Amino acid sequence: MRRKVTGWYPPEITPVHKGVYEVDDQFVNGPALSYWNGERFCFRTWNSTVTETKAQAVEPTSLPARTFWRGLARKP
Repeated sequence: MRRKVTGWYPPEITPVHKGVYEVDDQFVNGPALSYWNGERFCFRTWNSTVTETKAQAVEPTSLPARTFWRGLARKP
C-alpha cells in the first residue's frame, strides 16, 4: 500500500521537520528521495529506502538549493 503524500511545495517553503522527503529531480524527470537536515537537502536517491536515504544523508547533494518537495500527508 502506497503512503499518501502532500502536494508539491514550492522551493520558497522549506520543510519544518528533519527527515526524508520526495524531491522533484529534474535530472531524471521524476521524484527522488532526499534527507532534509533542517537547512538543506542532503544526498538524493532513486532506488533506496527511507532508512538507506537517511543513513547516507551526511553526503552533500547536487540538488539545486531551491527545489520542489513533498512529504507524507500524515504521521507514520
